[in-house]
Amino acid sequence: MSLAFSAAVFAIAPDFDFVYPPIHRMMSHSIIAVIAATICAAVIAHRTKQERPWLTAMVCGLAYASHLALDWLGGDTKVPAGIQLLWPFSDTWFISSWNVFGATEVGSFFQRWAMIANLVALLRELAILAPFAAGAWLLRRRAQPARQPAATGS
Repeated sequence: MSLAFSAAVFAIAPDFDFVYPPIHRMMSHSIIAVIAATICAAVIAHRTKQERPWLTAMVCGLAYASHLALDWLGGDTKVPAGIQLLWPFSDTWFISSWNVFGATEVGSFFQRWAMIANLVALLRELAILAPFAAGAWLLRRRAQPARQPAATGS
């Protein structure tokens, strides 16, 4: 499994709490969850004999944490709004006043107006984040040494 795929799975993992909506954005959106996800990634990387298991663990942990940062910067229509970043030490909900990303509608997900609102939010997120993703891809591509064609012997 590639590191990019693993990081993508860890980046969406906090929203696996959608299976039980009353706990959405609570314990899975906390610093404790980031630590637990990083430890899980380290164990998986070690057991699957990854070349650099701690690098894999750190990338997956940062991917998980990036989800929390983006949710903190996003709009939220539920009350209370935000994420419980310091759970279980505090029940405080945290949300940025910047509202960089639009709110998504989860309660009426399959109604036409909700699907349009979610599409608009998705397009806004892509417009904001795609340049960063493209820049990271270009930097990584530039940093990789050029591949030499394999020599053919007679």
